[in-house]
Amino acid sequence: MIPEHPVLFEEEIKKSVFITQIAHTPSIELAKAFVDQVKKQHSSADIIVGAL
Repeated sequence: MIPEHPVLFEEEIKKSVFITQIAHTPSIELAKAFVDQVKKQHSSADIIVGAL
């Protein structure tokens, strides 16, 4: 299943906030750009995991 639009989901567990963002990116370059954008949006995050 490929999402038509980017998807954002947030969940708080024991005072920690877990944020999931997914988006369809038709190329590796666009996927890397998406991960870089997320890193900038959440620059204070302790951990950011990207999956390509």
